[in-house]
Amino acid sequence: MKRLTLYAIAGLALVAGFLSAPMSPILEAAARVIDSKLSVGESATRTSPTLADTLTIADPTGSISVRQIRSDTDVAYPFQTFEHRTTATGAAVSKYEWRIDSSGNLILHDDIAAADRITVGFTTGVVTFGVAPTFSALTATRVPFAGVAGALTDDADLTFVTDTLSATKVNTSGVQGAYATKTLVDAAAAAAFVKITMPSNSYIGGNIDYSVESSDATDFQARSGNLVFSAVSKVAAITCTVGTVTTAVEVIATSSGTLANTFSCADATGGVLNILTAADSSLTPTTLRIRYRVNTTNSGVTVAPQ
Repeated sequence: MKRLTLYAIAGLALVAGFLSAPMSPILEAAARVIDSKLSVGESATRTSPTLADTLTIADPTGSISVRQIRSDTDVAYPFQTFEHRTTATGAAVSKYEWRIDSSGNLILHDDIAAADRITVGFTTGVVTFGVAPTFSALTATRVPFAGVAGALTDDADLTFVTDTLSATKVNTSGVQGAYATKTLVDAAAAAAFVKITMPSNSYIGGNIDYSVESSDATDFQARSGNLVFSAVSKVAAITCTVGTVTTAVEVIATSSGTLANTFSCADATGGVLNILTAADSSLTPTTLRIRYRVNTTNSGVTVAPQ
């Protein structure tokens, strides 16, 4: 086969099955049609195209359009691969590439780390990062959110440091937190329903919104109110007080009979404060429980249901 030397001049369009390139570079290479494809840079002994194929455009302002049509059923084989080698000799030891696979996904690959860094799924709309992305416009520890025109931004008033989320200004209008539930035994000793772990030499205050509910499947009873409490921890020894339940902070509704309840607190040792309750219903209840939500003034404590 004769060697073909091809010189491209300005405005020349080169078309051969999958390559169309209106451009103004100088192109000089051995060009052959192999497997119905125009191959540039193939040796005379090669019988099929490989990644050794090379196309060089001298003029960086030139453009090239590549169209690749395959009948290969191997979906793992990339439809198009473009390499950037950063070594002086062009060795693959320091190589980066982007490729389009048979599913139409765009993949940016780092051969040094042998990993796909970014995969853009055009059909799924999913972007996958092989490593955690860094956004230079954002500030460390600040919580990002969508700002003007949907642009990602942050603010010093909303941060997350170690394990603590902090917000300088919070508007909770119309927002209600989840309530926990504790099943009680009728007329039994007080049972802990809230456990608060306090750091040594610290303070805590707060309140508990609650509803004690009783039913025998025929009649129903409920006492609802707000319990305030306070505690201090001195060398892990806790001293605590709970408020007195009065008609000013508690209301009751029953279809029949009476329902009473009391609250108390106790040092459970190990820096743990327990809040307890005891309920007594005139019914023979099949349901007896307290539903509650705890609000505290100290973000350094841990609140858990019992």
